[in-house]
Amino acid sequence: MNIKINDKTYSYKQIDSLYWLKENLDFLYTTESSEYYYFNNFDSHNVMGYLYDYDTAYNIISLLGNNVPSGWRLPTKTEVEDLIDVYDGQKQAGSALRSISSLWNTNTGVTNSSELSILPGGYIDTTTNNIMGIGNTARIWTSNSVNTKLAWCLDISGSNTKASLIKLDRNMCCSIRLVKTV
Repeated sequence: MNIKINDKTYSYKQIDSLYWLKENLDFLYTTESSEYYYFNNFDSHNVMGYLYDYDTAYNIISLLGNNVPSGWRLPTKTEVEDLIDVYDGQKQAGSALRSISSLWNTNTGVTNSSELSILPGGYIDTTTNNIMGIGNTARIWTSNSVNTKLAWCLDISGSNTKASLIKLDRNMCCSIRLVKTV
């Protein structure tokens, strides 16, 4: 199944009561002070999508306006917890969610049985402007903040088969996957 967002076609898959995009959002949103993408390289986003701070991620649907079909949004913390549970919980879900790709530093135990093909896009530490975890970490925002400084993020490590929710500084830049209720 496919949808078009901002003139790009995305595949999606039904998992329980949600449709999940099968790739990271690839929408360049810039402000006067920052641009959110990999390596300041416009070609890298074609594979990994762009990275967004939490406030941009939280407002991405309004930023996209009419360029996103109705009903698509960020997943909630509970929906990500449910996704992890569908794929055997925190200790094993990373195996099912990760892509089998040479972009990961290791593919030991990876099945991609979810078909979501999550890639190791890492994240941007905005305090140092360094891209961290490329090849070893995938971080994807949820719609839930913890407080004014932290928000919930799906964290998948390349060094094991785990997937978990972590509290992350809202200024960090992570990937976005959209969902839609069936």
